Amino acid sequence: MRSTLRALLICAFSIACLSADLVTMSAGTYNSFPSLTALNNPLTGVNGSLGFWDNRSVDGLNDPTNVNSGLRPYSQLNVGNFLTGTCGPTASTVGSCPAGTFDGVATPNMNPNQLGFYANGSSPISSFYFTRDGSAAALSPDLIYTANIVELGWYNQATPGTHNTIFANLSQSTSLPGSYSLTNIPLGTNYGFYAVVNYGTGYLATYYTESGLDTFSQPQNTASFSAVLGADAVSGTGKQHFALFVAGTTAVLGLEDGVGMNAYEAQGDYQDAVFSSATIALATPEPSTIWLAGLAIAGAFSSRRWFRRS
Repeated sequence: MRSTLRALLICAFSIACLSADLVTMSAGTYNSFPSLTALNNPLTGVNGSLGFWDNRSVDGLNDPTNVNSGLRPYSQLNVGNFLTGTCGPTASTVGSCPAGTFDGVATPNMNPNQLGFYANGSSPISSFYFTRDGSAAALSPDLIYTANIVELGWYNQATPGTHNTIFANLSQSTSLPGSYSLTNIPLGTNYGFYAVVNYGTGYLATYYTESGLDTFSQPQNTASFSAVLGADAVSGTGKQHFALFVAGTTAVLGLEDGVGMNAYEAQGDYQDAVFSSATIALATPEPSTIWLAGLAIAGAFSSRRWFRRS
């Protein structure tokens, strides 16, 4: 049964208040960010030993296509590392990761003491969507770190099969597009985000912030999606490919394009693409709702690599 988390709007200097888009989510809790020491230890971040998103990333390998190739000097490249600007034992203080490490993109260097995420146990919250209220927020790409081709857009909860493209042809080889005004979404709309991931040779997956809507397709008369790329499940439950983070007055949305679990990253690094928006008010006066003021959705889409699992 769904619960909603609601936060009150924060008033600037107790005079003017920001409006906000309400986010409705399935069961889950707000979790504090792990210590930077644990986050940047490549021996700790292995196969689910930390949170669902903050284990080591294949992008930290000398050869990301070979999980036995050994670690790069700056080995920790998950979404938490990107957000804090850290990337390994010798670069474990905020903003210390060398410039260019994350596909040449500058890191936002968020304060880990203000950074948190939503999870349902060891997994991300399985479902969330927003209600448009009229605040003039913009969704801004922060990182595109995927080797696959991704389309990101929004959908109306009432008609999820109708896609409204925001960004198309996102991949590691393309530059960051400009921001998108959320005023393009009609007032009062219950909306979520989707990502279409093209794994090549006609194998496509469409991932939704309401993960129960996820779909998979392949060319006719060929092996099934799951036969080629594996079952997209975690402990028998469909995988959620979107992660929701908050940091003070900023919210972050992260995408993981890897299918199912794997022995190196576990559920993934959730840094295949990252997006952010204006300001967010995160108070918790009631245990049942959250307001993202100005809709600070920063979408972290980030799992740079897809690789076939045996």
